Amino acid sequence: MALHELHPFSDGEIANLPQKPGVYVFFQIEVAVHVDGAQHLRRELLRAKAQLPAATHFAVEMADGNGQGMARRVQQLREQLRLVRTVGFVGTRSGQPSAFSDQPSGKTSTRRRPVVRRTKA
Repeated sequence: MALHELHPFSDGEIANLPQKPGVYVFFQIEVAVHVDGAQHLRRELLRAKAQLPAATHFAVEMADGNGQGMARRVQQLREQLRLVRTVGFVGTRSGQPSAFSDQPSGKTSTRRRPVVRRTKA
């Protein structure tokens, strides 16, 4: 699977993922909202689906499992996609922080940030 292929965030699509390391991007409609890496893509996306019901699509890219290489790729994608750093998805009810944040994998934040809309220059 390649990052240019968007897949619906469904159990069936997630079941097609290998249990291998890689990077993933979550989308709400066609807007990239979260990028991270995981040692076990299928397990991580199943966990995320339960915690991020507002995500509508995902894309993945397999990695060699090298932690430093995966971290570099995640950083590259964040810069390329110019992600707006938010704690929650658009539509997240206030007072309910998302389980994901812009913190490194495994860390979460409950600090709320406003949703910022990007405009093309």
